[in-house]
Amino acid sequence: MKLVIADDEPNIRDSLSQLFPWEELGIQVVFLAANGREVLDYMEMNPVDLLLADIRMPVMDGLELTQAVRRTYPEVPVILLSAFADFEYARTALRFGVSAYLTKPVNYGELMKTFRTVAHSAIPPESAPGPAPETTGDGQPVSYKGYYNEIVTRIQEYVRDNADTASLIGAAELTGLSASYVSTIFHRCLNQTFSDYLNQTRMEKAVQLLKEGRSVSDTAWMVGYNNPRNFSRVFKQYHGVDPCPAKR
Repeated sequence: MKLVIADDEPNIRDSLSQLFPWEELGIQVVFLAANGREVLDYMEMNPVDLLLADIRMPVMDGLELTQAVRRTYPEVPVILLSAFADFEYARTALRFGVSAYLTKPVNYGELMKTFRTVAHSAIPPESAPGPAPETTGDGQPVSYKGYYNEIVTRIQEYVRDNADTASLIGAAELTGLSASYVSTIFHRCLNQTFSDYLNQTRMEKAVQLLKEGRSVSDTAWMVGYNNPRNFSRVFKQYHGVDPCPAKR
């Protein structure tokens, strides 16, 4: 089945397309759109089986898109995402004929359940995906493991590339998930909290910068500390020495 994802936030589009195991449901992401108009333009020339769209987008929002799709492609299920658990939005969306209405940040299990249901109802039984995936020793579906690892890898890259500004909120925005969900996944995969990993990354980068000849104050700033004294205190707690000897 061919899926189009529409969201005006690039990070959310990328996260939804790359971090969710669509192949397990027999779904292929074929196009990423920034608004409803781009979706309709694509659908004029290409077959589409499912739509996942944000309710608030420029040019053409999710509700307008749903109306247009219902008129021209009534067989295509539409799932809408909203940052607000707004009853009026939900009621309007259901009146327009959406298959599901989900609120951000998206919960993996809820998204999995929704698409499994919609995918099965949208295609003939003989074409439907197979049974639920095998589970690991701790009862988690195998695909969950891969999904978690993809998220954690992406967050680790984000922290390494942005040691001075990285935060849990930033990681949540990057992945399109809630901060608490990101924190849980991170700890589950690494047996380490996000804050501990961030501090570890900063302290390792600090040693590298000091060895390159950076001053303590510059190093502190480059790894996210506005106060060199606070940086020196944390550095000594982590490495057992003051930052100045680390330059040698």
